[in-house]
Amino acid sequence: MIKDNYPLRDFKEKTIFLFVSHGKKGQILKGILFQKIDEVNNYNLAFGDVINKKLDDEIVSNNGDAKMVISTVVEAVYIFFKTYPEAILEIDPVDKKRTRFYNYIFKSRYKEIEIGFILKGYSNNQWEQYDIQKSYQKFEIALKKN
Repeated sequence: MIKDNYPLRDFKEKTIFLFVSHGKKGQILKGILFQKIDEVNNYNLAFGDVINKKLDDEIVSNNGDAKMVISTVVEAVYIFFKTYPEAILEIDPVDKKRTRFYNYIFKSRYKEIEIGFILKGYSNNQWEQYDIQKSYQKFEIALKKN
């Protein structure tokens, strides 16, 4: 699937994942959480550092391995969708810096993403089909149906 990612350990029906970031600040335990947000199939994606057994998605660890961390999160997304193919995954960044970062990731990797996924963006109080020319406040991802 994804190359150049950290090994993942999964828990709880593939909705919780842990991995260790290795970088200039040493080893940092990271977590990825897929939280069900309604009775349909909508989930929220949260990830960040694990501190005192809790996920902190607002901390900026700057460990110098952002590409590996993002690749690892993407690998977890693939595993999640293998288990929950009908899911709709929402990504709602916690701050403006992360919103810019997600916009950058989706713009730079859109050609790869659109092969297997439907990507939507939220702007002006509505969801729309993702447009690479726009910036969005949050994102929604679902598997394309064959």
